[in-house]
Amino acid sequence: MKRPAFISWSCLLLMATGCQSTKSEETANSAAEAPVAAASPALAQAEALARRFGPVLRGAWVNAGYLQAVQQTRSPLQAAGLVGAVSELHLNPAARTGDSLVFNAGFANHEGATLTLYFRPGRQVAALPTSYRSYELPGSFTELSYEATARDTTLHLTTYAKNRQAREQLSFKRTSSVPGSQLQALSYAVQRLLFAGRYTGADSLAVPPSWNSRLMGA
Repeated sequence: MKRPAFISWSCLLLMATGCQSTKSEETANSAAEAPVAAASPALAQAEALARRFGPVLRGAWVNAGYLQAVQQTRSPLQAAGLVGAVSELHLNPAARTGDSLVFNAGFANHEGATLTLYFRPGRQVAALPTSYRSYELPGSFTELSYEATARDTTLHLTTYAKNRQAREQLSFKRTSSVPGSQLQALSYAVQRLLFAGRYTGADSLAVPPSWNSRLMGA
C-alpha cells in the first residue's frame, strides 16, 4: 500500500517543479518586455512630433539674411559678412531613426558637416533640439523652430546661453530642388537670384539673334 503514496508524492513534486518553471519563464518574459514598454512613450512622442514637423522641415534651406543682402547689394562679396555661422540645411525627415535625424549642414558657406535634430519637445512650442553648439558660448544649446504664414515658411535656428536666454538666431528660407551635391543650395539660390530671367542679345552688327535665352540658375 506504500507504492501509491510514493507515486502521489512524485506527481506532486513534478507539478510543483512545473509550476515553478512556468512562473520563472513568465518572470523572464516580463523582464525582457519591460525595456520595450518603457521606451514606448518616448517613441510615441517622437512619432507624433515627426508627423507634425516632417512636412514642414523637408527640403533644402538657405540663410535668409544673406540672400536678402545679396538681393539688395547685387554682390555676394559685399554680403559675405552676413552669411552666418550656418549657411544652409538639408532636411529629409524620411531618414529619421527613432527620435533622431542626422542631416547635412553648410557652415559659413565654406565647409559642411552633419548635425542631429531630435524629435523631442523644445523650449518653444514649435521647436526641436539640435546637436549644434556655439563655440563662443560654452554650455549653450540650440533649437530649430518654424514660423509659417499664408505665403511662406521660415526656419529659425536659435542658440540659447547656459542661463537659457536666447543669444543668436539665424533664419532660413526653403529653396527649390538642388542639382548635384547637396551642399550647393546657397550657391544655387544666389545664382538664380542674380541671373535667372529672360535674355536677348545682339551680334557685332547689332542684329538681334533669332532666339531668347531663359536662365533658371546653374
